[in-house]
Amino acid sequence: MAKKNRDEYLLSVSSTTLAASLINQRKYDEVPQMLEEAKAIALKRKDYYILDLVHLNYGGYYRYYKNDYGQSVKHLLSASAFADSLSNEYEQMRVSINLSEAYFSNNQLMESRNEVQKALAWAEKFQTGDIVQRALWLLSKLKSKTIVLPQHTITWIYHTVCVTAYLMRTTGNI
Repeated sequence: MAKKNRDEYLLSVSSTTLAASLINQRKYDEVPQMLEEAKAIALKRKDYYILDLVHLNYGGYYRYYKNDYGQSVKHLLSASAFADSLSNEYEQMRVSINLSEAYFSNNQLMESRNEVQKALAWAEKFQTGDIVQRALWLLSKLKSKTIVLPQHTITWIYHTVCVTAYLMRTTGNI
């Protein structure tokens, strides 16, 4: 319908939305074509919001389909620049959580930690539960990658958990 009416803005919005939906459904074949179409329209119109969405979706495409985390980070950094230029904190939050996850996948742990902390601050500000959950999950993953425990500590934790589980099963309290 957008093509029929020659509404370029609607076409670019629908292309990025459909691309995001296809990525979520793991149907990747048509994604690049849709994103390139939206990108061409956005460049012509100088529409930074659509360019943000294009690069945000490319970030997901490269992360989930191509497993090319470097390319994912590259596109998400572009999305971040466009989101920053819009001064839209909600969009910055969306990009930050995705960028932090891509950094993590690319084993850039310090960058991931810095980005996820920004995303978490915005998510708490906007009371966005799903982003808060993703941020907390990622922070726990980051913490587990940075903590190195001696074997005797791991053994002690294991035994403590086993004893606690046994007491809960048998007595109902600890």
